[in-house]
Amino acid sequence: MKKLLRKSLIVSGMILALVLLIGLAINFFLPTDQISRRMEVELVKATGAEVTIKSAGVQWWPRLGVTLKDCEIRGDGLALAKASGSANELGDYSATLQRFVVQVALGPLLHKEVLVDAIRLKGLDLEAVHKGEFYRLAGADLMVNDLKISMEAAQEAGNSQTGGAKRPVGELIPEDLVLAFEGHAESLTARQLPLMDVKFHGDLDARLLTIESITASLGEGRLESSLEVDYERDPRGFLDFEALAHGVSAGILLVPWAPDLAKNLEADLNG
Repeated sequence: MKKLLRKSLIVSGMILALVLLIGLAINFFLPTDQISRRMEVELVKATGAEVTIKSAGVQWWPRLGVTLKDCEIRGDGLALAKASGSANELGDYSATLQRFVVQVALGPLLHKEVLVDAIRLKGLDLEAVHKGEFYRLAGADLMVNDLKISMEAAQEAGNSQTGGAKRPVGELIPEDLVLAFEGHAESLTARQLPLMDVKFHGDLDARLLTIESITASLGEGRLESSLEVDYERDPRGFLDFEALAHGVSAGILLVPWAPDLAKNLEADLNG
């Protein structure tokens, strides 16, 4: 559960970075054949990774939109730390993405407010090593709706994540950031658990992250969960969750935490 939670928090950080990409498209009225190259350069500066974007385009009316196709990134934690100025616990990582779309309402920009109608990631495959553990996400789609934040808060959040002492996650989330999200992945390998058909949806409001439902298949069984993390109450995150197992193999489920015991269990768990 903590790993799924961490991925959700990473998504919120990515969203702020994506807003900066939109600003890049606004500031540079480039021909469409140059946009992908410009974004490659900016992403290399931000991550220190190898970046390839096959094509990119910008729509200016009736909504500002940025579309990227066939993206690939390969890097490691050392290069990312050097480029960002912030320490991390990543090893090697790589990701490919079939399509990425951002659509922003133009009217709120006049009032110094960013209202993102939709962020869509389609066909995301990700492999990464974190704290020595291998993670793999395959065939993932993510939709973020109704993301709302003031320009001042977005700038402050960006500045707070560069340099200086490490701060709790709750202090990095802008207080007025609001969004809803839902997603699906064909498979997710985390802590040696081979999860399949992963689905989730939830929202973030007033520094309260709510994942209303997470479901996944594990072996012949199925897992269900819901959780809340309150970063207003505690900037390190106050976690409240429920989890259910339906016919899940005890041996598979306990591999990350009790491998010796898991080898000798042939029971299914329900409860």
